[in-house]
Amino acid sequence: GKRADLGKNVQVGFNANVEDGAKICDNVRIGRFAEVLSGSVVGANCVIGSRCIIGRACLVQNSFL
Repeated sequence: GKRADLGKNVQVGFNANVEDGAKICDNVRIGRFAEVLSGSVVGANCVIGSRCIIGRACLVQNSFL
């Protein structure tokens, strides 16, 4: 499969999982134990909190979850 695409200045917390095929744009923070599933896109400057799950093929923009 296609590897995860990580932008610049992306911070991935302890035990967080970014699946192959996910796209994480610039300046994103992903909290501990969060999951970003394949096909999802997390837009620039978003924060994904601890234990959040971003489902397959989701688009997250301008958000703090």
